[in-house]
Amino acid sequence: MKKLSIILPVRNGISYTRQCIEILRGYALPSCEYIVIDNESADGTRKWLTAQSNIKVVQGSASWSLARAFNEGRKKARGELLLFLHNDTVCSRDAIPALIKVVEMEGVAAAGPLTNRCMHYKQFVEPDAYQSPDEMQAFASKLSHGGEKISVNVCLFLESFCMMVRARAFDEVGGFDERFNGVGYEDVDFSFRLLQAGYWLCIASVYVHHGEGSFEINRLSREKTYRETNQAFQAKWGIDLSYSAGIRYDLLKYMDISRPDISVLEIGCALGGNLMCIKWNNPSASLFGFELNPSSVAIAKNFGNVKVANAENMDYEEFRGKFDYVMAGDLIEHLRDPWSFVKKMKEVLKPGGKFLASIPNVAHISNVYGLLHGFWNYTDEGLLDRTHLRFFTRNTIFEMFQDAGFRIEECSYNTVALPESMHSLLDTLTKIPEFPVSRDNLEAFQIFVKAGLKE
Repeated sequence: MKKLSIILPVRNGISYTRQCIEILRGYALPSCEYIVIDNESADGTRKWLTAQSNIKVVQGSASWSLARAFNEGRKKARGELLLFLHNDTVCSRDAIPALIKVVEMEGVAAAGPLTNRCMHYKQFVEPDAYQSPDEMQAFASKLSHGGEKISVNVCLFLESFCMMVRARAFDEVGGFDERFNGVGYEDVDFSFRLLQAGYWLCIASVYVHHGEGSFEINRLSREKTYRETNQAFQAKWGIDLSYSAGIRYDLLKYMDISRPDISVLEIGCALGGNLMCIKWNNPSASLFGFELNPSSVAIAKNFGNVKVANAENMDYEEFRGKFDYVMAGDLIEHLRDPWSFVKKMKEVLKPGGKFLASIPNVAHISNVYGLLHGFWNYTDEGLLDRTHLRFFTRNTIFEMFQDAGFRIEECSYNTVALPESMHSLLDTLTKIPEFPVSRDNLEAFQIFVKAGLKE
């Protein structure tokens, strides 16, 4: 088993630091070393650390960012694997052994767990209401099936509250960027550079409890800190993670991903999360993508043949009859002429090919509620996103696809939580005998379509 270096920056929070390390010491971990970066703690942390025989202590500064502290800790590390950890975490028994196994998989540079608290929610899982370490361990054991059945999924980035990294890969990309002078986004930036170096990043179905110790004890504003590091991130990468970092499992479920040598085109592929997922599961797949944002293409091209392109202005002649699947997730509503675009997609599919799309439903009860109160207010995201140019209902989606020469083979939708006032309106509208209304048409938030060519 490779030697592991556990790197833990702290500033105050002795109770968190002691709990984190003592719980780890109680596990049967492989040969490992503890490296604690003490950024001028004033609460007894230093005294406790100096009394420990198996902890390397790096004397840091209160001015050090998390990126700087992690990098300084790495300089003292001798392990082939590095575990970057926040001191307000409690690792479950299965977490570290599982993360080691994942990182040792071919091509994988880094791995992280699921958790109760994270910044971007990609690693979030709704926890049971546990009240003690034992109850947390029981919850964690359910997720990992007692460590016997741990699932592994690829991801576009990991968060640094608990991140296992190959030391060689860490050094290859230059560690954490110390321009991120705070907490947050330094881990996303680091992850993107690992992707660009050709590595995989993975999330394992093991659990680590994450508190808010650093923010509480040092009186930091989480919102202010993340806002500042987000500004630095967008200045460097030109990417808004809220729009571009998802994986559309709601569309991928319609695809036979494991079929050998499938060819897939995704239009509006953003950072390439869907292409990444297909490539991970099927290395033989031939993957193509179009995306407007050149900054997103810089990441997405690591997973397929991705080009900067406008979906409506493209000449699709070179792609005629080329693809088994075409994907367009939440794209059609942004087009000036979506009807012509859907017709073009018919030409690029192979015989038997499928067009997969998701489109917001403008007839959702939240919009009906707003209209009845005299509102149609555009927002930064959602059904009335200010960048939407066209609006569709379930019926008009079907008409568009059928007029373009497609046959709808499968259709589903998702729902969102509603306030009681909208539930009441929904119930009322669906019970008017003189005016029959489909509840599905009002509950559907996004509509997912799998369409094949008409014979």
